[in-house]
Amino acid sequence: MSRPVTDAGKAYLEDAVTSVSGNVYAFTDKLSPITIAAAMARLSRATYSLMVSLLPATATVVGVVVLAQIPSWLEVAGVGLVVGAVALHREVRG
Repeated sequence: MSRPVTDAGKAYLEDAVTSVSGNVYAFTDKLSPITIAAAMARLSRATYSLMVSLLPATATVVGVVVLAQIPSWLEVAGVGLVVGAVALHREVRG
């Protein structure tokens, strides 16, 4: 049984669709899978894995610089663990 959308819901959806952030979200939602597929086709498995594993660190730096969002100590520790794991990783050849 469906319920009708309230006026507040309509206003929220309209703002999300017509605002700049809504358009950016819609654009990046479609752009991400395309760029990931293109990267997977061109990069080696090791290089692609490295790039993807460093995404949390990149997102944290962008958040601090662009959005002035200061991460908590727990978030910094999590990013540090990811970066440390990437640094310590050695590919097994056999």
